[in-house]
Amino acid sequence: MSYDLLIDGYNLMHFAGLARQDYGPGGLERARERLLKRVRRVLTDDEVGRTTFVFDAKDVQTSDSRHQVFRGMRILFSPTGKEADDVIEQLILDHSSPKQLVVVSSDNRLMLAAKRRKAGTISSEAFLDELDERAEKGIGQVAE
Repeated sequence: MSYDLLIDGYNLMHFAGLARQDYGPGGLERARERLLKRVRRVLTDDEVGRTTFVFDAKDVQTSDSRHQVFRGMRILFSPTGKEADDVIEQLILDHSSPKQLVVVSSDNRLMLAAKRRKAGTISSEAFLDELDERAEKGIGQVAE
C-alpha cells in the first residue's frame, strides 16, 4: 500500500543538519533545495507524486510562490500569520483517508494531531535513517 507523505520541512531540515541561525543571501533557499534533492533521490516515482513538504513562509513574498512543485513533490509555504505547523494540522484534518497518510516530524504537536486522526507518524530522525538505508540499497536513485 502506498502512503501520502506530509513532511514538516524545517523540522526535517534541522535534523538533517541543514538549518542555521542566520543565512547569507540565498542561503535558506539553497539549504531547502539540498534537503528536497536528498529526499527526491530515494523516493520512487509513485512516492514523489504523493509527497508534500510544508515550510514556514517568512521569506516568501507573494502568494503565487506559496505553492510550488519541486521534481514532482508538492511544496507549500504557510500563509501570512500562520506557521507551517498550522498548515500541517489542517492538512491532516482535511485528508480524506488519514490511515493512508504518514506525517514526518519530530514535533509533538504534529505527532499528536496525526495520531488523533489515525495517520501514521515517523520522526525526522527515523525518516532520515530510512533515506540513508534506501540510498545504500539504490532505491529510487535518480540523477541530479
